[in-house]
Amino acid sequence: MRKKLMLGLLLVPLAITASCGTAKKEVKVTPQQQQQQAELEKKYKNLLNEIDTMKDKLAKVKEEKQTTRQRITYLQTQISSLEAEKASLQKELSAMPSRESLEKELQALQAQLGGEQ
Repeated sequence: MRKKLMLGLLLVPLAITASCGTAKKEVKVTPQQQQQQAELEKKYKNLLNEIDTMKDKLAKVKEEKQTTRQRITYLQTQISSLEAEKASLQKELSAMPSRESLEKELQALQAQLGGEQ
């Protein structure tokens, strides 16, 4: 595609020359026109380079976006797993006797041991 466009830029003066009269008459391209064409070709090449750079950056951003999405999915899975474990531990903790009841039981056992001695 680039080659076609470059050829198009080069052939424009030739096409103008060919379409501007008979074969005997030629249109002369002035040095100023040649300079303008050279500047346009330079700008065109710079734009193509910028487009390529932007395409590369876009590809990198898309790759980073995909990596980030995978990381988010992984972290969401980890969070779900940890929340399930937390719920299980809370259930287990709620089934355990309270500190006060354990202390009362300990005092009762100590009193029972003290009474037996």
